Amino acid sequence: MNRTALQRLLDAEGFNSLVYSLHGGVGDDLYSMSPDGEGWLVYFSERGAVSHRSWFATEEEACEELLLRLRKGGLLWSHVPVNKGLLKRMLDEERFYPEVYGLDGGLEDGRHCLSAEGGRWCVYHVSEGQRVNERWFESEGDACGELLRRLRSLPPLESRRQRRVPKDKAELKGILNEEEFQSTLYSLDGEMEGRYCLTPEGNRWCVHYMIEGERIHERWFGSEGDACADVLWRLRLPLRLKGLPGNRRELKRMIDEESFYPTVYNLDGDMEGRLCLSAEGGKWRLYYVKDGRRTEERWFGSEKAACAELLWRLRELPHEVPPVWVWRLEPERAKDWRRWGRDIPVFPPMRQIAGARDVYPAVDELIAELERAGSSQPAAILQYRMRHVQWGAGPEHFQELRLDLSRALGSQGAVLPEPIKTRMRRLVEVIDADTEERKQG
Repeated sequence: MNRTALQRLLDAEGFNSLVYSLHGGVGDDLYSMSPDGEGWLVYFSERGAVSHRSWFATEEEACEELLLRLRKGGLLWSHVPVNKGLLKRMLDEERFYPEVYGLDGGLEDGRHCLSAEGGRWCVYHVSEGQRVNERWFESEGDACGELLRRLRSLPPLESRRQRRVPKDKAELKGILNEEEFQSTLYSLDGEMEGRYCLTPEGNRWCVHYMIEGERIHERWFGSEGDACADVLWRLRLPLRLKGLPGNRRELKRMIDEESFYPTVYNLDGDMEGRLCLSAEGGKWRLYYVKDGRRTEERWFGSEKAACAELLWRLRELPHEVPPVWVWRLEPERAKDWRRWGRDIPVFPPMRQIAGARDVYPAVDELIAELERAGSSQPAAILQYRMRHVQWGAGPEHFQELRLDLSRALGSQGAVLPEPIKTRMRRLVEVIDADTEERKQG
């Protein structure tokens, strides 16, 4: 398969051309592929921030990966309903109750309906036996898109079946079959290489991934239901397991692509306050250094397993250690705000930033507003920086502070409220002006 064949296939399956690019580029929720040196790069971009990159040696492999990602993403946001057949599939995937819509007209009370009449298409709502809010369209696709838009605007609890949470392995198996997960991705009865595994041990349950005979990404649970829910959550993750690093060089490349702070890890021995990886006596040791001592140690027989475990730990750092140590984009919060229409907090006006003397007080206020907005990671980074600044200190710390603010704007611009972004930009401007003034002085 090449890009020309892939384009024909995507057109035949009704994919929205706005959600993918076969010639590179970044955008808002865009799946892309592009030539990269002697190979091909497949990646995802959200509001200009690139993530989930995978490199392939051939165009065919890259095309297959992009097609798999688009199909795995489902119909929810990737398709335009060009006809009633595709619209029906999308409504089923979004779990809409059949009682809230009608695709063949009708006057059943409370439904949103689609009707073909005299070569045109009408979308309307039925209230007390009468058609209201009518809209007419010349094409079937435009009418289907309007009906989908109306249904998505309905309260989710009233219009859609909610996702089930499994209580045991039998129920989990049923959900996995319903959602058509490949059985080669998981094992619910013992450990199998290259799969997520669920294993009972004593009165506890362990969920983990097997790689080269070793467990990585282990989690322990006191109940079968909690463990089953964790398996389901992992399988729904958009990250592809084939992207796990095979050695330290690949791990370093993936860490850089995911924009982790370099102060959070060390791939060659001990370093205070970091997750560390070292080769010792033919084995690999993973640990965290705190107060000069190694903690949370794990040994691995292979470099691949150790690197994969380190990557998993980095991805979960905000939940396991103070988030001051890591800087990550928070796509889920932005996605929730956009999909469910959550109100982004409105903030009271903060002090004016007239000059350099206002920078430190303004940063303190900014930290409080970030915490109020739920943006814990940039708030923690700034708190960490301010701990090393004595109150009233001169501008020698300004450049480090400016770097933190710039990273926040670049990495988290999609999720930060506009008043906070405006505040950050103003701080950067004041710091730059002060720096330039001192150079000239």
